[in-house]
Amino acid sequence: MQNVIKLLGDLVSFDTSDPTKGNKQIVDFVINYLKQFPINIDLIKSSYSESNTLFAYPKYSDKIEILFSGHLDVVSVKNQNWKTDPFKIRVQDNKVYGRGTSDMKGFISCILNTIPKFIQDKIPFALAFTYDEETYCKSIQELMDNFSYFTPKLVLLGEPTQMNIDTMHKGVCDVQIDIQGLAAHSSNPDKGINSILIASEIIQYLKILEEKLKKENDAVFIPSNTTINIGSINGGTSANSVPEFCSFKWDIRPISEKHIDFILNTVENFITKLEEQTNAKINMQKTCNMPFFNNININVGGLHSGTTEAGFYQKNGMSAIICGPGNSEQAHKADEYILIEQLEKCCKFLECFEWRKYLK
Repeated sequence: MQNVIKLLGDLVSFDTSDPTKGNKQIVDFVINYLKQFPINIDLIKSSYSESNTLFAYPKYSDKIEILFSGHLDVVSVKNQNWKTDPFKIRVQDNKVYGRGTSDMKGFISCILNTIPKFIQDKIPFALAFTYDEETYCKSIQELMDNFSYFTPKLVLLGEPTQMNIDTMHKGVCDVQIDIQGLAAHSSNPDKGINSILIASEIIQYLKILEEKLKKENDAVFIPSNTTINIGSINGGTSANSVPEFCSFKWDIRPISEKHIDFILNTVENFITKLEEQTNAKINMQKTCNMPFFNNININVGGLHSGTTEAGFYQKNGMSAIICGPGNSEQAHKADEYILIEQLEKCCKFLECFEWRKYLK
């Protein structure tokens, strides 16, 4: 376990919270570690930064039984009150503290530690380490666009699950709505078109729509899974003016593509009627889409709390599970930590080839 903790300390020491600044140092570290083994290493360059996606596989195999997938980036420590340096691990009370220990450099340290065992037993494995899972998810898309390797029997994503198996998670659909009204003096509000009031009507409608989803008996809708959230709003200039413009952002966290289509089509119809009633101009655009994940081929497994890169693998015809050390409740927070027993469980899971029971 000392080697795992040392590897984790090395990985944590690299501040990878801003993928636009590049990830050369941590990628070079991983490459130098892998060079001691008979492993091919490919780098896929970022389209917008100095970062690289790393893909590696042993030279002795022309197939991939299992692909271990992880992300090298972490969330920012800005405005977080850490007791010690977040980029220097602290081992205390059977916990390892540091940014990324739980999400998800703990998993990557376990994988690197287990490579000698894989090499010894001639396991046909591969590694995929991305650089911007916490922000743009362009890295995984670039990997999928350039994926010319043998299709793995299983992709294992090491997001923190306390080593439980998760086989589904919500997707993400980000939406922005812009309302163009008509400015007027606040003493004569009827002469204007109040964009903020119109925005509030749409927001209230979204709330009603979410409640409808929760009560829907149709099997298409899974109660409490698909959610709608209003994330930000901006509009108006002063209290004595009718606001001419208002914009707000919201997201859909779906468990099915049908949910996205239903919600967007329903909201679009509501907006069309609202434009006719108010003479405002309302524009709605979907700004981002991360696919949901549901591996129906594996009977066991729970719903993962967040959205991962698993949906991209599934979208490209690969079977995947989410299983990794650590607890997502400790991730992204000040004084993030992982239990040493979680690292031990992960290493046992890897070294004893327990993942093979999930191969399709």
